[in-house]
Amino acid sequence: MSHPCGKAYNHPVIRSIVGRLHVGTPPDEAVAYVRSRLAKGAWEKLSPANRRAFECEVKRVHAENLTLYRDVMTGRF
Repeated sequence: MSHPCGKAYNHPVIRSIVGRLHVGTPPDEAVAYVRSRLAKGAWEKLSPANRRAFECEVKRVHAENLTLYRDVMTGRF
C-alpha cells in the first residue's frame, strides 16, 4: 500500500529535524525550518512530486508529535 507522502514516508532525517521543533510551531513554519536544514541546493534538485512528498511528511510528523504531546499532557498516554 502506498503512503500519501510517497518515498519521504517515515524518513529518519525528517523525523530527526522535526523532533527539534516545538509542537506549537505552525505547520508551514515547520516545513520552512526543515527545508532550511537541508544541504545547499538539495531542495532545488527535488522534483515537484518529491517536494510535495517532503512537505507532506514534515507536516505529518509534526502533527504526530503534537498528538503525542496532547496525549501525554492529558493523561491519555
